[in-house]
Amino acid sequence: MGEVGEIDAAFIQEPEDRPKPSMEAQGIPLIDLSAVVDSSSSSSSDHPEAIEKVVREIGNACKDWGFFQVANHGVPIEIRQKMETAARQFFVQPLELKMKVRRDDPMVFGYMKPSVPRMYYRSNQNRDACEEYSKEVEKLSLKLMELIAVSLGLRANRFSGFFEEHTSIVRMTHYPPCPSPYLALTLR
Repeated sequence: MGEVGEIDAAFIQEPEDRPKPSMEAQGIPLIDLSAVVDSSSSSSSDHPEAIEKVVREIGNACKDWGFFQVANHGVPIEIRQKMETAARQFFVQPLELKMKVRRDDPMVFGYMKPSVPRMYYRSNQNRDACEEYSKEVEKLSLKLMELIAVSLGLRANRFSGFFEEHTSIVRMTHYPPCPSPYLALTLR
């Protein structure tokens, strides 16, 4: 790779494969989960039609698109903001500190290996932020898995047994802005 500000030739796309400046993903399903998130604080039987609608939307999104976005998912904004702060604090550290916990072949879990050196966490607050976020996102993913199961005509807990003993990993990434986004596939 060249200097900062240059784009590696490996990432340059052929002209016909480059994204068009006006290209947008139209119609990606956005599913409001408030009915199922709220159902944890009240009886599901209070609003079964709303829950059935969410299940139907998820089923259609999976069938038609293979993925979807969610809104009103129940992961508190405070926890998301703490996680973003922890990520920023990690990535502003000097490279030599970050390299101590880099991902490599013998330890594919990278930053989250079982014995992460304490330097990874600049403070207990950062560790707590990562753990809180992980717990909340795990709860959300298990709820989504239940909804997907129901959308397939299965019982809600059909897949639960596969996740009783599992590992959840939060990965943080940071990429500088692409200096030539019109030549490559990039996030803007």
